[in-house]
Amino acid sequence: MLKQVENPSMLDEIFREGWIHSGQGDYGHLLSWEEINLEINRRSHSRKIKNWNKVLVLRYSGIASSLMVIISLVWWLMPGNQGFEVYRTSFGETSEIFLDDGTQVTLNANSTLIWHLDLKKDKDGKNYRLAELDGEAFFNVAQVASENLTLDSEILAVRDLVPFKVRTPDLIVNVLGTAFNVMTWRGKTDVYLDHGAVELDLYGTADGGGEKNGIEVVEKVVMKPGEMVSFSARTRNLHKLETSGPEGFTEWKDGTLVFENVEFGSMLDRLANIYGKEFEIEDTTLLQLPVNFGVPYENWETVIKLMELTLMVDLIEEPDNKIIVKKREG
Repeated sequence: MLKQVENPSMLDEIFREGWIHSGQGDYGHLLSWEEINLEINRRSHSRKIKNWNKVLVLRYSGIASSLMVIISLVWWLMPGNQGFEVYRTSFGETSEIFLDDGTQVTLNANSTLIWHLDLKKDKDGKNYRLAELDGEAFFNVAQVASENLTLDSEILAVRDLVPFKVRTPDLIVNVLGTAFNVMTWRGKTDVYLDHGAVELDLYGTADGGGEKNGIEVVEKVVMKPGEMVSFSARTRNLHKLETSGPEGFTEWKDGTLVFENVEFGSMLDRLANIYGKEFEIEDTTLLQLPVNFGVPYENWETVIKLMELTLMVDLIEEPDNKIIVKKREG
C-alpha cells in the first residue's frame, strides 16, 4: 500500500489510523498522534532509528508491536532516507525552498511538500520531475533539459525539456518552465497560472492516486496566464475563472493576505487553514457577506484587530484556538 500511495495527506491518514488503532489498549492515552508528530520534528534527522525506538520502548513498553511499525514507517518518510525530501510549515509560517533542479517554491502555512530527488518515468518511458503538495505553494519552475541537451543550447525545444509535475489529491499539474500557485485544502484544489502554460490532469475520484493506483484521469484542462481553475475529484465540481491579475491568489508569499469581493465564510475558511483557528459564527447571514480585506500575513493579533475594525464584528478568542464571531450591534 505504501509503495502505491504518493500523496502526503493519504500517507498521513494511513499512519494516523494505524496509530489510533494500535493505541486502543490501556496505553493508548500515553502518546497521541499530534505528540509523535511534534517529537519527529524536534529530533535530529540524523538520529538512528534503533536509538529512537529504544527510548520509546523503555517509556511505553506496553504499547503493541504494531505501533512500533508505525514509528519505523514515519521515520522512513523523514527527509534524506528514501530518495525524497519533505518540507513542512507550521500555522502562520511560510518558507522559501530551492529544489535541486533550480525550481523555487514558496510554501504557505500548514503545508507539506514532498520533492522526489530522482526522475520518474511515465507510461511511455519519458522522464519527469515530481512534487507532491498538501496545502498551498507558489512554484517558479526551472527549465531542465534532457540528457542530450544543455539549457543554453540554441536548439533547445519544448519537447527536449523534462516536465515538472505537481500532484494533489484532485489533479496533476503538468508544466515546463512556469510560475503558478496551487492550493489544495478542504476537498478541492485551486490552481492559478501566473505565466507560462500548464495542463491539468483531473482525477475521477478523490483518492489522488492517478493511473498508478488504477484511478483514471477523466479530463484534461489547458490553462492560460491569468486563469484560475478550481476542481474537486470527490464532487467533480470544476470552475474556471479569468482574472485581471494575481490579486487574492499570490500576495500571501509577499507577506500580505488579500481578499477581494469574496464571501466572509470563504475568507474564514482560508484563515482557519493558515492559522489553525476554528471559527464559530453566531449569525450565519454573515457567511455570505462580500468582503474586501487586506492584512499583514505574520501578525495574527493585527489580523484580528483589522477584521473587527473593517468588518464591524467582534472576535472572542476561547481555548483550543476557537474563535466566536459576533455581529457588532449598532
